[in-house]
Amino acid sequence: MCLHVTNLPDDVLSVIARLLAESDLASAVALKRCSRFKDLVTRQVENVEKSTDKEWRIAAAKIGARNVATMITDGLEHNTVLTKLHLDGGHHVNTFGAVAIAQALRNNAALKSLDMSFNYKTGYMGVAAIAEGLRGNGVLTELNLFDNTIGDRGAVAIAETLCNNRVLTLNIGANKIGRKGATAIAEALRGDAVLKNLDIGYNDIGGEGVAAIAEVLGNAGLTELNLARNGIDDACAVALASALRDNGVLINLNLDRNQISDKGAKVIGEALIVNRKLKTLILSYNNIRDEGANAIGKALTVNGKLKTLYLCHNDIGAESAKALASAQRGRVGPM
Repeated sequence: MCLHVTNLPDDVLSVIARLLAESDLASAVALKRCSRFKDLVTRQVENVEKSTDKEWRIAAAKIGARNVATMITDGLEHNTVLTKLHLDGGHHVNTFGAVAIAQALRNNAALKSLDMSFNYKTGYMGVAAIAEGLRGNGVLTELNLFDNTIGDRGAVAIAETLCNNRVLTLNIGANKIGRKGATAIAEALRGDAVLKNLDIGYNDIGGEGVAAIAEVLGNAGLTELNLARNGIDDACAVALASALRDNGVLINLNLDRNQISDKGAKVIGEALIVNRKLKTLILSYNNIRDEGANAIGKALTVNGKLKTLYLCHNDIGAESAKALASAQRGRVGPM
């Protein structure tokens, strides 16, 4: 986006450009692309970029792991400012490394994607530091902390940062998060219509955690939600089904590897009759039998939006499977 200004003298423009450039790198870069501001902000932009790069170099030196430090510094050699940092499990980032990264995140207005998945040594303290560092970032849109053993305390810390950032995609799957952590995430979602993709699968959030997330689905802006393997039973399914009736945003829902049986499948089927937004529903590896499958099949004859349905590894008989397939041919996944 480019600002449109007319009839302002260069000295006034210079003050405006300097203030914006010094306060926010993203704004500075945007200003640099505007023909009238380009010459005025060049030096300010360069100063902010050098400061940001310096913070990342200091962080790289503190992390200790040579491959991590090299990745960061090499990235700075090829990019004026670091915008993506992917340090998945092969880099073995521990708590101290996470703290160093967190220090670089403070007042950083450039990093948009941070992937620290499969770093189980990061732990709660490291993630808490990352969460605190993100408070001053403001532009991060993707955060992947899959399998970092953050627990409830880490989830609570991350939840607090959602209110101060523009994160669009958050992956906190396989982190031993329970009811407390899930409830904190749900509370953050209550006032956040920005987050679009939440992966909280492979945790143990249980009934209360699922109910808390279901309660805010109507107000949240989520389009993708992964709740795979979270101990979701029929009671949880009822809460989710109620949310699905009122939700006009959610597109993809993953309930793989839970404990949903016919009762839960029936209420989900009833919700699908009303819901006109959901396109993908994954119910594989549950306890659904013919009665539940038939209820979902009935919903498919009415629902014209659901494009993909996965029901493999349930206990569905051949006749019910055929009925499902014929309900909407080409829209049902593996049985």
